[in-house]
Amino acid sequence: MKRFLMLLMMSLLLVACGNEETDSQDESDANASETDEEIAKMEEENEELKREKLEKENEELRKELEEKERKEEDSVKEEENSDDETSTNETSEDEKDVEATNSTVFHEDATNAAEHCIMTNLKECNDVSKESQIDAYYELVDRSVLTIPGYGEGEIDELVEASLHFKETNEWPEKESSSSYEIEGSERYEQIITEYLQRLAAHYSVDGYEDIWFYLKPGTPAYEKIAANKASGKYTDHETHQVDLMSMRDLKDGTVLLNVSRVYSHASSNGKRIANVNYIMAIENYEIIDFEQISDTEY
Repeated sequence: MKRFLMLLMMSLLLVACGNEETDSQDESDANASETDEEIAKMEEENEELKREKLEKENEELRKELEEKERKEEDSVKEEENSDDETSTNETSEDEKDVEATNSTVFHEDATNAAEHCIMTNLKECNDVSKESQIDAYYELVDRSVLTIPGYGEGEIDELVEASLHFKETNEWPEKESSSSYEIEGSERYEQIITEYLQRLAAHYSVDGYEDIWFYLKPGTPAYEKIAANKASGKYTDHETHQVDLMSMRDLKDGTVLLNVSRVYSHASSNGKRIANVNYIMAIENYEIIDFEQISDTEY
């Protein structure tokens, strides 16, 4: 009997232990299930966060790309506008250059034709207008290609003929060529200007020779120029070899303009030279008021 009871108690004990293990296992399984759910939920939340973050990054990237594309388009437009402006400006400048070149070529051609007309003594003018002839003549005078006669005005054909004659012979043509410019009493003026130039040579060369001043009006440019020339000492050994009154013109102010050709030499002239000089002389007393050298060349 005792043995039976002991067996019974052992059986009950084993059953009890088995139940405890089952309960414990069930509890463990329940806890594990709750943990898995929490992990799954957390993983789901993490995935949602990742998805939101990725979407945000994608949106920012899209905006950056759009902004970059917009800037590139603006830059291209600006370059196109700049190219258009440059092209327009270059075209405009090219047109101006062409116009300027054409104008220059035309001007040079016209100038060359007019100068050729003058240098052929108006024989080969090819429809060059009289105005162009006059302009070309004075341009050649300014460049010292031609020397203008002392009277300096008159018909262009007479001026050209006289200047070309002087260029070829180094002498002015006979006074008959310019007789239309002369006024009554020219012989008296020629005598006075010749005397003056002879005495001027003596004044420069001989110390104390003062027989010159009554030909010059005191206080005038002519008086001051001669005094300065004497003081410079550059005109010693002065000689007047030839004097020709080329023309005269009444200036209608109480004076006449005398154009004189003179051949001279002095210590620093390196031989004989021929000069063309304009003198302004008072009609009343024949005093020289001023003078201007027009040309001076080796004789």
